[in-house]
Amino acid sequence: TLSLIRVAVCAILLYAGIQWLARTSSIQDILLNSMALGAVLDADSIIFKSMVPPKIQFAIQELRPIKVSYSRRRSQIESTMWLTFATAVAIASLVCFVQPLVADMKEVKERFCGGQQNFVATQNPDSQWIWSLETKRDRDEA
Repeated sequence: TLSLIRVAVCAILLYAGIQWLARTSSIQDILLNSMALGAVLDADSIIFKSMVPPKIQFAIQELRPIKVSYSRRRSQIESTMWLTFATAVAIASLVCFVQPLVADMKEVKERFCGGQQNFVATQNPDSQWIWSLETKRDRDEA
């Protein structure tokens, strides 16, 4: 049951993290959100290092690892399954989250930048008024 709870928590974090990162539009925000997501994923080790007394930390670090024997074939099959799973998650994330966002951004770009572009606009920060003027065409463009 504990393993099932861990898998569920990992799946929820994976889904939320992918959604969160996929909806980020600027490179700076992606880097910042990636670092924040890393901190969330490392929360258990951060809590362990800050809350558990050093004697117990040392005792846990000195424990011998449990040996699990894998055959070469089983190891290769398991690695192939994890690679397939990671590839499927990446493709599903691209199709479900990133591509619709890209389509929305292209539509916004077309609405803002398409059509008539022979004007300039600015906003007065004191009065919050927006001013615009029509620009003249350059002789080289005509």
